[in-house]
Amino acid sequence: MLISTFKYLIKESVGFVLRKFQVHVLIKKLNNNKSLYFVFNYHSFSKYNNYKIKRGSILETGYGDNFDKQIKFFNKHFKFSYPEVFFESVSTNQHSVLVTFDDGYKDNYDMALPVLQKYNASAIFFIVTALTGSKDMLMHDKIRFLVEQRKISKNYLDIPNKINEGENLYDEEVINKVNSVFAEQKIPKRSLMNHDELNEICYKGFKLGVHTHNHNPLIFLNKESQYYEIKSCIDYLSEIDSIKYIAYPNGLVNDMVVEICQDLELKYGFTTQRGFNIKQEERLKIKRIGINVSDSLNVIVLKLALNYIKGLY
Repeated sequence: MLISTFKYLIKESVGFVLRKFQVHVLIKKLNNNKSLYFVFNYHSFSKYNNYKIKRGSILETGYGDNFDKQIKFFNKHFKFSYPEVFFESVSTNQHSVLVTFDDGYKDNYDMALPVLQKYNASAIFFIVTALTGSKDMLMHDKIRFLVEQRKISKNYLDIPNKINEGENLYDEEVINKVNSVFAEQKIPKRSLMNHDELNEICYKGFKLGVHTHNHNPLIFLNKESQYYEIKSCIDYLSEIDSIKYIAYPNGLVNDMVVEICQDLELKYGFTTQRGFNIKQEERLKIKRIGINVSDSLNVIVLKLALNYIKGLY
């Protein structure tokens, strides 16, 4: 707890100084002749993943008011823009932002959608279609939920983290164990959006994108399985929206995945590689900045500064 508190205070303090000196405004001024595109990557409103110092419960949501402050800040200092508008525009000095949500959590519909409408934001929701409308959970959420309920060892928590780093640890034994224990639990509420909610997102002017059918990290699959994961997701979502975006599960992508996306006429792909984007960016490898709905505006400015520096190299 002491270490978490110290890290939190450091980030807040540094962010406060950067915001006081309006570093976010300085970044734009330093790039008067070059358009920048900052893409923000959100997930859920769960207090397990969004917290200041101490984690909350994975099924408890919050920070809706803080999310409103974040979107208001983006709206004040940048222009909301979908990728086709940013990349195809001939204008320069177009410093734009896009909000993205991975996985298709129901709290995105309940809490994010009204705020996004309020500020007329540009947002893409990347959906895992095999779980749409069910009380099932993504594998990493199952693990966190079961650890929280003390049904499996805390050692399992290392698995999602190492997957993000490119290690293939979802072997058959792990998957069967987690699914078996999870099936015995009573889940009080649905954590993922259903078909009607996805329809309403599009009706209100926002976009849907591919996050694959089962959220299997694509680089660990053979080409046939990669194709199935992407195509099945496209087929489901195409009944609702015109699909041209993909966010790779865990941000992991290789040349074979890019080739499949091109064959399936997906135009824009989103990674978890940090930094900003320029008009010459490879369209199927767009960088994103990870944001939590619990992040203060000080932390937001700190992340903008760090990702701007990252994008220079």
